[in-house]
Amino acid sequence: MEKRSKSIIEEFLHINDYKEASHCVEELDQGGMLDVFVRVGVETTLERNQITRDHMGHLFHQLLQAGILSTSQFFKGFSETLKIADDMAIDIPYVWQYIAELVNPVLEGGISLRELLIEFSKPLLPVARAGILFAEILQLLCKQMSQKEVEALWRDSKLSCADFLPETVDGNFISLMKSDDLKRVELRLQTADGLLRRNISTTREVAAGWGQVMTWKGDSLLAGFL
Repeated sequence: MEKRSKSIIEEFLHINDYKEASHCVEELDQGGMLDVFVRVGVETTLERNQITRDHMGHLFHQLLQAGILSTSQFFKGFSETLKIADDMAIDIPYVWQYIAELVNPVLEGGISLRELLIEFSKPLLPVARAGILFAEILQLLCKQMSQKEVEALWRDSKLSCADFLPETVDGNFISLMKSDDLKRVELRLQTADGLLRRNISTTREVAAGWGQVMTWKGDSLLAGFL
């Protein structure tokens, strides 16, 4: 299964024939094991260039749209990479951006933002890394559509940054995350990870941490979320 998957992926990346690749994947399906194809696709393209990741992401999108690939297979295929992504970041500093580039095409009608964030948060919450990936996803979305459209997507998802915090986090911290307005959403997601990894739990410490971060005006922040 893995060998055949890699062969299909390499041929697809060479000729970019979505129709042929979809047909081959449909024939490949063996007892609902296409999560293996997704995993191999992620592993094969993660460290290549942005165009390659974009093509792979659009193939995932087309397979989802055609009903060849199920959402459960898609999420299962990504889960293995997500579980080790924090360790991978040591050797691949931009791993979160690369994962976002692979994922974002499926948000064009294949999977809802709400479903994607909820499912991806499951393996990432234990290592406090959900926020950094979701911030990268939002950044890419803002390059593809207007800031207002991205804000609307976030509102429609009915999610809060507090939804991506472990249950053990102090209640005051969760209240603070919920009370901050939408325009800070990307910064909140990134900061949540940092605060959690430093085991900050009291209101005073959280407020101090937020005070430092909110004064930073780095290029990585989205203008529409400041």
